[in-house]
Amino acid sequence: MLTGCSGSGAELQVRDQRSETVYYSTPATDGQRITLSWIHSIELTPWTETYEVRDGELVLREITLESYGAGTPSNEGVTRIEDGVIHVTELDRAVGAIRWVHSHDVDYEIEVDGEVVVETQMIPHRSYAEIVIENN
Repeated sequence: MLTGCSGSGAELQVRDQRSETVYYSTPATDGQRITLSWIHSIELTPWTETYEVRDGELVLREITLESYGAGTPSNEGVTRIEDGVIHVTELDRAVGAIRWVHSHDVDYEIEVDGEVVVETQMIPHRSYAEIVIENN
């Protein structure tokens, strides 16, 4: 288990959905930015989602991708294209948790405030992973 700074209160955790094994944790603070990136399994292009901690919740703020495909929001936020990269910004979607089936084949990476804290191999292949805010 990797752990960020210790402290009390709410914690940002990357963990297994079923066993709740914690792969990374750090105190959750308003304004903290969490970025989850991977290679889209169908489009085979990079996909990045950026979330912000706000009032103890995870809020989707931006998606960056190279090709529109399955899962791309089509009716929210502001979309612009820069140098062939699609940016969907001004999203404001609160989520209870960020959940996915983890695969070593798609190069997952998690950053907190610009620092890589979890790389693909740190979470078991084909496990059910999640990022949550856990209130202690």
